[in-house]
Amino acid sequence: MNPAWSAAAAGWRMMLEDSGRAAATIEGYAKHVTWLADDLGGDPWEVTPGQLRDWVDGHNWSMHTRRKVLVSLRAFYRHGLDMGELARSPLAGLEAVPSRRRGPSRVQVAERWAEPVTAFLTWMEAGARKASTIEQRRWWLIRLSETFADPWKVTPDDLGLWLSRGDWAPQTKRLGRSTVQLFYTWAENTGRVERSPARMLPAVLIPRALPRPTPDDAVRAALEVADDRLRLALYLAVYAGLRRAEIAAVHTRDIEDQVLHVHGKGGHERLVPLHPELRTALRAELHRRREGTSGTGWGCRPTAPGGWLFPSDIPDEHLTAHHLGKLIAAALPAGWTTHTLRHRFATKAYLTGRDLRAVQELLGHQKPETTAIYAAVPDGALEAAVAGVGI
Repeated sequence: MNPAWSAAAAGWRMMLEDSGRAAATIEGYAKHVTWLADDLGGDPWEVTPGQLRDWVDGHNWSMHTRRKVLVSLRAFYRHGLDMGELARSPLAGLEAVPSRRRGPSRVQVAERWAEPVTAFLTWMEAGARKASTIEQRRWWLIRLSETFADPWKVTPDDLGLWLSRGDWAPQTKRLGRSTVQLFYTWAENTGRVERSPARMLPAVLIPRALPRPTPDDAVRAALEVADDRLRLALYLAVYAGLRRAEIAAVHTRDIEDQVLHVHGKGGHERLVPLHPELRTALRAELHRRREGTSGTGWGCRPTAPGGWLFPSDIPDEHLTAHHLGKLIAAALPAGWTTHTLRHRFATKAYLTGRDLRAVQELLGHQKPETTAIYAAVPDGALEAAVAGVGI
């Protein structure tokens, strides 16, 4: 521990002793601060939120250890605030539960973009945006930072050229456009630019697409090769019309006798009645878990009675939507996905009652126009409509 850290820690320790804290508690606190001091060095009052987050996230601690370390560091930096050594604790925004990601390290934003992108994403977090939405915005800003050196010298013509790529589908261009508009509107509102260069970007026209419901024989083929875990995921798509992210996030507390609580886009919740086949499959799996076992596909580790329906190997986390979507797509014949299963559900549900509003509620769409894209017109309906026209 260098002199700057030693002096700060000594004053903090004296304060803890005067407060009547138990000796064992003080030793635990001091141990955790020593870890930080030995790894970072420098001045304890100049540690940035980014440095501290990287340090904490860089350790493969259990959540119990992580929480204990953060309690110690909060006590230390609270003392710094009280002593006037700093105006903001570097623990600002640091969560007790780690945000762990599997796979390779994420690509970093170009250096000149790092500060504004971090501030922008923090602003989004303050607005309770979903982690997947924030990660999507970050991905687009990385692409932008790979093209332009300085975020504040980008012109409207630059953005128009950037979005003019012929290999980007209209939906892809729409996502890119919405991200740069949001980023530069935020930059304008916070005084980073005088005027957003994205103001005049043209709206992206999305061609009308026909629904692509997965055919029945493809569903049957997937169910024939599915283990219990995959069958349950397929049933949630086939019989409840859930998105892959909604399937991944099903918790046992969401399952009631007759309905399923679904956590959809934007944090919106909805209730979907349980189809008899789905209800039977869910009851069977929950019964197995209460007995200390689980169905096939979850591995040899018995799954706890409560918790995520599709738990991950990482404690207290569920499977990612991406991984679950790959499992479902691998079981289906080529060309069919979780999303086309959702089209199938919409088509079948509409055919049953011809009530587009009901299907809209089941799918969690905000606009009936979106639902109309999902539900295919029943066979023979167009012919019957034309045949009914007369003089």
